[in-house]
Amino acid sequence: MTSMKPELVSEDATQVEKRDDAAKISNCSSTAGEGDDLSSEDDQIPSGYQAYGTTFDGKRFLVPETIDMFELLFTPKNWGLGEILVALVNAFNTLTMVFSRYIPTWYFIVTFLLWRVSYNVGIGYILRQQSRDFGFDRFLDGLRPEWNALLRKVATTSISRKLEQRGQKGVKFNKEFESWMVFRLISTLILSNDGQTYCILAWKLMQIPAAGDITIGQIFCFVLGTIVCLLSVAAKKDAHDCVGDYAWYWGDFWFRLETNLIFDGIFELFPHPMYTVGYLAYYGLSLITRSHTLLVVSLVAHSLQIFFLAFIEEPHMQKIYGSEEERAKKQFKSGRDELFGLGNFFPYRYADISTAVLLAQMVVTALFFNFGSSFYTLQLFLWRVAHWMGLGTIMYLQSTGQFWTNKFASRGYTRDEAFGEWRKLYNTSIVMNNAAFCAFAIRVVGLPYQDLRHGLLPENLACIVGGMLLIASSVFVVTSVSESLGHDSWYYGDLFLELESQKPNYDGLYRYMDNPGSAFGYLGDYGLALLFKSWPLFWISFCSQVLSFAFVYLVEVPHMQRYYKDVRESAGVPKLVNEQISKIYEVPTIKKLTDGVAMRTVKSWSKLREGVESQNETFAVSAREAQTKFLNKRSEVIKEIRAVAEYLDNHQVAVHARNLSERAQQQLRYLDQEILELAKRAGLLAEHMEVAQQRHKNGIGSVAERVVPDKSQKKTQ
Repeated sequence: MTSMKPELVSEDATQVEKRDDAAKISNCSSTAGEGDDLSSEDDQIPSGYQAYGTTFDGKRFLVPETIDMFELLFTPKNWGLGEILVALVNAFNTLTMVFSRYIPTWYFIVTFLLWRVSYNVGIGYILRQQSRDFGFDRFLDGLRPEWNALLRKVATTSISRKLEQRGQKGVKFNKEFESWMVFRLISTLILSNDGQTYCILAWKLMQIPAAGDITIGQIFCFVLGTIVCLLSVAAKKDAHDCVGDYAWYWGDFWFRLETNLIFDGIFELFPHPMYTVGYLAYYGLSLITRSHTLLVVSLVAHSLQIFFLAFIEEPHMQKIYGSEEERAKKQFKSGRDELFGLGNFFPYRYADISTAVLLAQMVVTALFFNFGSSFYTLQLFLWRVAHWMGLGTIMYLQSTGQFWTNKFASRGYTRDEAFGEWRKLYNTSIVMNNAAFCAFAIRVVGLPYQDLRHGLLPENLACIVGGMLLIASSVFVVTSVSESLGHDSWYYGDLFLELESQKPNYDGLYRYMDNPGSAFGYLGDYGLALLFKSWPLFWISFCSQVLSFAFVYLVEVPHMQRYYKDVRESAGVPKLVNEQISKIYEVPTIKKLTDGVAMRTVKSWSKLREGVESQNETFAVSAREAQTKFLNKRSEVIKEIRAVAEYLDNHQVAVHARNLSERAQQQLRYLDQEILELAKRAGLLAEHMEVAQQRHKNGIGSVAERVVPDKSQKKTQ
C-alpha cells in the first residue's frame, strides 16, 4: 500500500493522437500493449476504465477499473481460479476457528506469523526486485509460455468478466498491467489470510469471564479496545478511498497512473496512515482479549510492517517521486560535516574529543563502578537543568537580543563561528543528557528480569518488545525531523544565522504537526521506562517532555512570530477539525438551525441592551440616594465612635483613681498595724521598768534569781 505523491502525471509520456471513444474501447488494450498512440491531451476515459497509465519505458495505455479485495471476495460471480483459491484457504482458516478449542495456541501463532512473514518478507522481496530491475516481470517472462499465459489469464479473469458485463468482450491487456494483476492476486491471497489468521488468534486467546466475575477493568478494556478497533477500520477505509486499488496494491512499481490524487482526511493527520493508525486494531484486540501473548505478537507484526515501509516502500518512493520537498535544498548549509550526535565523528577536532571523553567517563562510571544512587540521580538532574534552564536561557536571550552572537562579535568572531560554538555545546548537552538518563536507568533502577526465562514470560516480553518499538519510533522521528530541518536548523540556526527565506518549511512530519520532536521525540525515553518497568523513569521522561513544550512556547513560537512570515495557524488535527466543523455548518438543516440560534441571540442581546439602557437612569438615582444615606449613616457612626472613645477615656481615669485609693488605704492599714505593734512594745517596756524599780527598793534578790531568771523574764527581755 504505497503512500503516493499528489502529482502522478508523467511529464515524459509520449504524446498521442486523438481517436473517437468507439475506437478506444475496441482497440485500447491491444494497441496499448504495443505502446501505440491512443489519445491526445483532451482524452476522454471510456466506461470501465479509470485513467491512462504510462510504463517506465514510455508506453501509454488505458488502465481498466479494478475490483477491491473485499468487494471481490463477496461477489462470487466475478471469481476466477485465483479468487476460488483464496476463498478455499479462507474457508480452511474459518474451519480451524470453529474447532479452535481442540487446536493448541502455538498453531495459530505460527500460522499468523507465516502469513505475516509472507507479507513483509515475501511481498517485500518481490517489490524490491521489481523496483530494482523489473525482477517480477522478468520472472514471469522466464516461465514456460503456457504457464506464463495461464497465470496472466487467471489474474485478469475478474477484470475481463466485469468488462464483458459492459459489452466489451475479448479485451486484451497491457503486459505490465497483466504482470501487476498477477502480483495483485498473490497479494490478495497473503493480505486476506494475514488479517484473518490474526483475528482467529485473537479469538483463540480471548477468555470470556462469567457473568458474575466481570469487573470494571474488564469492561473498560473491552470498551476502549472496541473504540480503538473502530478507529483503525475507519483509518484503513479512509486511506483506501483516497489512494484506491492502484496504490493499495503498489501499482507504481509497474507503471504510473496519470491522475491527480488528493491526499486529505487521514493523510493530513498521520504519515503513512495504513501502517500507523491503520494497525491500531492490533492493540485494540489486545485490550479486548487482555492477553500479553497477543500483545507481543502484535508488536512483532507491527515492527515487521514498519521495517517493510522503511526498507521497501520508502526507497522506491524516493526513486520514483524524489525526496519530499527536495530535502537537499535547505535554508542553512555549513559546508562541513560537523558532529551530529555521535555521527560524523572526527578524532582530530577538539569538540569531538571532549564529547567522547565526557561520554566515556559516564559509560565507565555506569558500567564498571557504583557510586550510589545519589550520584547518578544528581548527575542526571544537573545535566537536565543545564540543558533546559542554561541553554534555554541562552536561546531566549539570543532570540530577543542576539546575546550569544554579540558576545562573540565583541571578540572579533563572525556569526558562523558563533553558531559553530553553539552547535558544539548543544550537541554535547544532548549526548550527555541521553547518556545520563541511561546511566540512571542502569544503576538506580536496574533491569527487573531475573534471567532469560523470566524475561520471556508474556508480560515481560510485551514490555521488552514494546519498549524497543518505542525506542525505534523515537529514532525514526528524530531522523525524519533532522532530515526535514537540516542539521543547521536542528540546532536552531535561524536564531544565529541570517535567513535566506522568511517562509518556514512544512515538509516531512511538520506537514502533520508543528512540533513533532517535542511530541514524539521522547518516545525513546518512555520506551526505556517500559523496558525497565520503572515509574521513576516514566516521570522523568514526562517532566522532560513538559520542559520541551515549555521551551517551544516560550522561545520558539515567539521567535517564529517575530522573524517569519506566513506562519500557518494550524496543522493536522486542528485543521481537519476546523474543516469538518465548516462542512457540518454547510449542511442545510444545521445551517438553518445555527442561523436561527444566531438570530435569536442577536434579538435577545438587543432586548437586553435596551432594558439595561432604560434602567440606567433609575439605577443612577437609586445609587445617589444610597450614597447620601450611606454618608449620613457614616456621620452618625463617627459621632457614636467619638462618644464611646470619650466615655472610655473617662472610665479609665476613674479606674485609675480607684486603684490609687485602694493602694493608699492598704498602705494606711499597714501603718496602723505598725503603730499598734510599737505601742504594745512601749507598754511592755514601761511595765518591766516598774518591776525593776520595785525590786531595787526591796533589795537585791537571791543569787539563784539573778543567775537563772524565769521564763517570763526571758520572754520579756
